[in-house]
Amino acid sequence: MSLNKITLLAAALGTGLCATALAQDAMTAMDPNEIMAARENQMKLFGGTMRTARNAEGAAMVEIANVYVDGFENLADLFPEGTNTGSSKALSLIWEDWDGFLAVIEKGQTASAEVLAAAESGDQAAFLSAMQGLGPVCQECHDTYREPM
Repeated sequence: MSLNKITLLAAALGTGLCATALAQDAMTAMDPNEIMAARENQMKLFGGTMRTARNAEGAAMVEIANVYVDGFENLADLFPEGTNTGSSKALSLIWEDWDGFLAVIEKGQTASAEVLAAAESGDQAAFLSAMQGLGPVCQECHDTYREPM
């Protein structure tokens, strides 16, 4: 997938509310429904980017890696207390086990840093292998902290 297509995907899924574009100050100014929408957009961005990774080459690999690096860096900010309302699939366990939730996010940060290192090396096989390390992190979080689908 070309860098332009990935950029368009990020824009389409992020719709300006992606966690990578939100500072903590902006989060406090948002109502719970806006935060939930930003959180949902971040998850859609993660999922959509994951599906494009297998065809990525060159600069597109770095762009993909940065989606995860930036997203995991800001992910906890998308889960302030009081945002588990409406159609949220988040379990209250997130806030009851905040340290455990942060530990899973830290695993995502580590895995995404590995993806970025592989992407920057230009080695597509290493990049794809590193991308496989993100799947179990996402699965662990969803299995533990999200309502079953």
